[in-house]
Amino acid sequence: MSKQFTAMAVMQLEEQGKLSYEDDITKYFPHIKFKNIRIKNLLRHTSGIPEFLAWDQQWIDKKKINTNQDFLKIIETKIDSTSFKPGDQYTYSNTNYLLLALIVEKVSGQSFASYMQQYIFKPAGMKTRLYFRRVHPMLTLKTTQKEWPMMPRPRASKVLMTFPHLAI
Repeated sequence: MSKQFTAMAVMQLEEQGKLSYEDDITKYFPHIKFKNIRIKNLLRHTSGIPEFLAWDQQWIDKKKINTNQDFLKIIETKIDSTSFKPGDQYTYSNTNYLLLALIVEKVSGQSFASYMQQYIFKPAGMKTRLYFRRVHPMLTLKTTQKEWPMMPRPRASKVLMTFPHLAI
């Protein structure tokens, strides 16, 4: 459900003229090796960028909590091409929304969490939410609750974000 909030943030910034759905993502990430991927492709899961959950596990440092910047570095250094020509196919990809969260930060000049609080949650009257800024890649909600039982279980009125600064 929280991808909708990320998409809403992007839509707000587009409405304000701060970005365009037609922007090539290299405008925001000049070191990414692939071209012709637009913000609209990220939103629609038509970018062809490989899903980070399927990456070679050796690429991810399991000894630390990885941030979206860590994942971006992997994209910039390890991924040379897309799985298909952007716009030609649909493949669900959390990587798209990781990049969109980073674009929200770059364009707004705020952390993703701060932007979401100020422009999405507060105006919507959402006073209760669960937001993880950082989670170790090997943790699941089940292990997190087992290890930290004081952490509340998510309810319909809460937003669960399980990767750093990422609404997935």
